[in-house]
Amino acid sequence: MKEKQRYRAVFFDLDGTLCNTLADLTASLNYALRTFDHPTYSEEAVRTFIGNGLSKLIERALPDADEPHRKAVLTIVNAHYKRHCADRTLPYPGIPEALAVLRARGYRLAVLTNKPHEAAAKILETLFLPGTFDWIAGHRDGMPHKPDPKLLFMAAEALKLAPESIVYVGDSDVDVRFSENAGTGMIGCAWGFRGRQHLLDSGAPIVIDRPEELTEKLQ
Repeated sequence: MKEKQRYRAVFFDLDGTLCNTLADLTASLNYALRTFDHPTYSEEAVRTFIGNGLSKLIERALPDADEPHRKAVLTIVNAHYKRHCADRTLPYPGIPEALAVLRARGYRLAVLTNKPHEAAAKILETLFLPGTFDWIAGHRDGMPHKPDPKLLFMAAEALKLAPESIVYVGDSDVDVRFSENAGTGMIGCAWGFRGRQHLLDSGAPIVIDRPEELTEKLQ
C-alpha cells in the first residue's frame, strides 16, 4: 500500500472483521427456522450466508421459499437478534488493542456494516469503550446494502474526509467491491468468515492474518 501517510481514517466492516458474530446470528436464524418447522443450520453453513445483510441471509437459508414467507422469517430473526445480538459475540483477539493504537495515532475510526443499525450499535456499545468510533452506520430501511458505496460517502461527508483518505477493512468479496466502488484503500482480514484465499481471489490488494498487522501496515 503506497503513500501510507495520505490515509486519515480506517473504516471497518463488523461481522467477521471486528467481531465474531457467528454464534448469535446462527442462534437467531435457527430460532426463526424452528418457528416455521424448517431444518436448522450449523454455524459453518451460516458462515457462508453472511455478508449482504439479513434479507440475503434468509434468502440463502431458504432458497425455495417465496418472498412473503422469507419476510415473515426475517421479522422473527430481526426481533430475536435485537435481543440476543451480544449474547456470545466477542471482538477478535487483538482487535481492541489495534483500535487503541490507531486511535492514539490520530486515525478517525468508523464502522460501516450491512447488519441492522440497531444491532450494530448495541454490539459496539457493549463490547468497545465509549468514543472508540467516530461513526457507526448499519443498514436502515431505504438505504442500499454494501457494496453500494452510498453508506461510505455519507460517513466520509459527515467526518469531512475524502474517500481516498480512508482505508476500509473487511473479510469478504462484498467489502472488496465496496472499497473499489467508493475509491478507498482496502485491507482484507483473513481471520474472518471467508479466509485468505477468498479475499485474494476477490482482488483484495492486501490481506493480513492478525489484527496487529493492521497497525504495522498503517505505520
